[in-house]
Amino acid sequence: RFVAEFEESARVAADRAGDRDDRLQALARCLAKLPPADRELIERCYAEHGGAARAAAADGRTAKGVYHALARIRRALLGCVRRHDDHGPEG
Repeated sequence: RFVAEFEESARVAADRAGDRDDRLQALARCLAKLPPADRELIERCYAEHGGAARAAAADGRTAKGVYHALARIRRALLGCVRRHDDHGPEG
C-alpha cells in the first residue's frame, strides 16, 4: 500500500512540475509579446533586482507611476498566461 501511495504522490508531483514548466514557458512567450518599454521596465524592476523606486528614479517617473505601470503589465501577463492555459501555445 505504501508503494502505491508513494507512486501516486510522485505522479501528482510530476504533473504539478509539468504544469509549472508549461506556465513558465507561457510566461516567457507572453513577456516576449510585451511592448519593448514594458518588457524593459519588468527587467529593470525584477531581473536586475532594482525595484520600482530605483526604476522610477532612472526613468524620471514617480514610484507611484511605476507601480501603476507594473500592475497593468502584470494584469496583461496574467491574462496572456491564462489564455495559453486555456488554448495552448497559440493563446
